[in-house]
Amino acid sequence: MSTSTQNPVTFQMPAGNVDVSASFAQIPTTYTVSFGASGSGSVTPSGTQYYPPGTTVNITASPASGWAFVQWQVSGNISIANYTSTSTTATVNGNGTVTALFEQVPTSYVTFNESGLPSGVQWTVTVGGSVYSANSGQPINIQCSSGQTISYTVNEVVVGTSTETCYYYPNGQVSVSGTASCGGSVNVAYQLHACYRVGMT
Repeated sequence: MSTSTQNPVTFQMPAGNVDVSASFAQIPTTYTVSFGASGSGSVTPSGTQYYPPGTTVNITASPASGWAFVQWQVSGNISIANYTSTSTTATVNGNGTVTALFEQVPTSYVTFNESGLPSGVQWTVTVGGSVYSANSGQPINIQCSSGQTISYTVNEVVVGTSTETCYYYPNGQVSVSGTASCGGSVNVAYQLHACYRVGMT
């Protein structure tokens, strides 16, 4: 007999003397695990960590703005409870790596189209307290995420000259509010409501 990894083991005794020895390897007291991300985002814990065999570690993936979590990827003797959950556990039974995979979310917009205003006049759209503006004849594109619905308000436009002040109403109203789906468009047709000479009461 030369070598064997069986334990216990049997062998046939030869006619002459033989030497029998057992070799032992020390079981590691800790394993090395490297945590990281592919794409734009962060992982908790991060960097290189050390754990006793059989340790269960809580792991969390946090995508950056404009990115989405895809799944966990591991190497070595490490198992993940739920590969598609941003918050799950990893069980460490050997050295290895744990990587969170992120992908960029396609950029989409809601497009607001204007008509009816005089040339060179600024118009605005308000969404969530933020005001977006453009010159007449130019669209206003508001970035959004796929599947998102935004709430908006379009107000009247006041155009003043040295001799008169004119009021243009969106879709015939002082202000227009509504919702729009990401990737869609909204048409705003301004109408001249009234003009007043400067100094008139």
